[in-house]
Amino acid sequence: MDTASDDKQLFDVAPPPSLPDRILALAGDFARHHDLLADHRLNTPSSASQLTAPRTSAERLVRLTRDLLHEITAALPRHRPLVRDCTARLRQLTHLTEMAAAQLDGLQRTLETGAPATHSTAITGARALTRLAAEDLTTCAAAVAHELRARGIQDLSTQALPLSTTENDALSAVACGHVALNDPQKSPSVESRVPVAIKTLRGLAAQGLIESVPIPRAYDWLEQDRLHLTDTGRAHLAGLASRPTSAAPTAARLLSATPAASPAPGPAVPRR
Repeated sequence: MDTASDDKQLFDVAPPPSLPDRILALAGDFARHHDLLADHRLNTPSSASQLTAPRTSAERLVRLTRDLLHEITAALPRHRPLVRDCTARLRQLTHLTEMAAAQLDGLQRTLETGAPATHSTAITGARALTRLAAEDLTTCAAAVAHELRARGIQDLSTQALPLSTTENDALSAVACGHVALNDPQKSPSVESRVPVAIKTLRGLAAQGLIESVPIPRAYDWLEQDRLHLTDTGRAHLAGLASRPTSAAPTAARLLSATPAASPAPGPAVPRR
């Protein structure tokens, strides 16, 4: 029996995700929540019970956002401009998500009583309140990674992989919740706010940086997968933002202003 080897395996525990990693994970959670509200079944008269999942999801996101806000204010000086902007975004997001949760809760209670309710208006409103959440959180994650390194608290740059600018831009778009695949199992095409080639996405999936998750159907005839970062993908983006020359704190806003790409057919990205 190799005692030394056993001891090494016993204590060889992976470090916990960094604060920027967890902010990016929350961005993915908001993107999933946004897709959850696209389910066409929520607009049916019998949807009261089906509103439980999105309502509890919104309530959970409020708690997670508030917890991360407290962590950021405890870790970084509030007078720094990037920190001020980040905490302001998270406070706004907390309030908006609380409003969305209350709107979904009110609709569910109304439907449970049998009273008439305007489903589509309430659900569309709840969706709109958190529409920019993933993008804002991606910006915050980059800002926090940058500030942690600048203040000498934590340098995450070793997490960054040697990827091309095209690959990094695609990962940023995925982090913002901007990339989906239409008809993923048959003749997939990319739906994205920024130009992203399916060849690039397949390469990122092969490296274990992204994964695809089915989106609840907005329409019976349309199947879509949302692309999300994996743990490795989040660690890479956090490391990229931690580099001294990184301009990552504003990257997500720049991405959002880029014209959308035309759908490009090609092979599917493997599903999770």
